[in-house]
Amino acid sequence: MKQLFESFDNIPEDIGYYCENKDHFGIKWSILIKKRHGHFQAFLVTNLTKSQSISVEFTIRIYSKNREKCLERTNTSVFGSFNNELHNDWGWKRFLDWETFEKEYLNNGNLDSEVDVKILETPEKSEKKVHFEEESETDLEIDEDLEQREEEIDEPEIVENSENERKIRRNFEEKQFSDVALLVDEQKFYVSKLFLSSQSPYFANLFSENSGKSEIKLSNSIPQNFQYFLEILYGEPGPDEETVEGILSIADMYNTPTIIKKCEEYLLEKSTKSMKDKLEMAGKYKLDALRKSCVSRIRTVSDIRSVALKNPREMDHLILAALFQKILTLV
Repeated sequence: MKQLFESFDNIPEDIGYYCENKDHFGIKWSILIKKRHGHFQAFLVTNLTKSQSISVEFTIRIYSKNREKCLERTNTSVFGSFNNELHNDWGWKRFLDWETFEKEYLNNGNLDSEVDVKILETPEKSEKKVHFEEESETDLEIDEDLEQREEEIDEPEIVENSENERKIRRNFEEKQFSDVALLVDEQKFYVSKLFLSSQSPYFANLFSENSGKSEIKLSNSIPQNFQYFLEILYGEPGPDEETVEGILSIADMYNTPTIIKKCEEYLLEKSTKSMKDKLEMAGKYKLDALRKSCVSRIRTVSDIRSVALKNPREMDHLILAALFQKILTLV
């Protein structure tokens, strides 16, 4: 499904914009986009009811001028009835920070977007490939009955907090080749003591203190973030926009320098997060290279305002000192 959203540069905050519904395989599909909390949001929406369900893999793409650059996000989700709840919309509340989106992906106020959908499983367990080619020639449509529509679809789920965010790359539920189970909020992860000890002084000490235990409970961790942390530790591909901060929180908690370095490299080389978000992570997780890189890009008072927190006391002291030095050079 291809959609050109027009006059998207001056949209009001927190208003949902939908493209025209497209009917495929008896299901109506639409794209929902928003500007909210400093981010560009994008969702795939269906009209399924609680008596229906369909598993899909979908990719949302946005293009820069002349399609010179493309940013895409992919997710596998269940639309309709899932765990006895209705989920008619899946997507990203933090697809891209608004400043970068407006600067790099709007072409004279217009947004060129596209969605690919692959149906993985229906109640009949059929598999179909859906690549929508229609393109609307109309201007951007504003949903005049927004409150009613949002009641019908509820607030779009944050994919980064969903178990369906992306496919699990490695299974830690198998006991073979493991000698301990780490229990994170009732979920067990079977791992190797020797391997984790070689990567983390924290785990080396933990296993030493609990040498006779085959199961150890970890506190203050989120299972999904711990899953992504272990995946990278065991050699799977690195972090992405939705997982990097969660992985950093685990790597910092369990003193795992190699994972912290991989996350910092991602934020330096690939991430499209705002400078403010990057600086916050640099301060929180002591990422010196990222802090220096961000500070070096600050050249104006406006740049300083864009990264400053409302309460300066919450900012890392090294970042505050660097911003103060920048102000002195601008006075």
